Amino acid sequence: MELPRSPLAQWAGQCGVQLQPLVQALRTELLRHGVVHADETPVAMLKPGNRKTHRAYLWSYCTTTYNPTRAVVFDFADSRGGQHARDFLGFAWRRRLARQAGVRRLQRLQVLLRNGLDRGRLPGAPRKFHELWVNHQSTVGEQALKFFLQLYEIEREVHQLVR
Repeated sequence: MELPRSPLAQWAGQCGVQLQPLVQALRTELLRHGVVHADETPVAMLKPGNRKTHRAYLWSYCTTTYNPTRAVVFDFADSRGGQHARDFLGFAWRRRLARQAGVRRLQRLQVLLRNGLDRGRLPGAPRKFHELWVNHQSTVGEQALKFFLQLYEIEREVHQLVR
């Protein structure tokens, strides 16, 4: 049996409306915790009227892996702007937000520092972490800069020993 798309879309929309109290309860629970991870995934969105797609984003917010409460909430946004995260988190939310991309960069940097790092492999990394720290008071950026300082100190010591 073939069903037209319009009833399927209406059914999906009605399910979303019915599930909204559950989403709100998960969001409330998620925001009770001290650290929330966030990441955005690009999705194609059809612009009404002009039959073209543009890039929209599906934001995911979740608790940490160390948290006994496993909660993930997805939030659709038409752009990647920080105002979407601020709207989701709320004006009064003052805890720690870890963007997944920044966390992944920090984890890669920690591995590289343990295994040795060729500066040529990460040419703009210190600058990017500095921008994160300066513009967003990012703890991930601050921690990465501390790791770079440690790395540069080790490099200086090695160069002095080689000379």
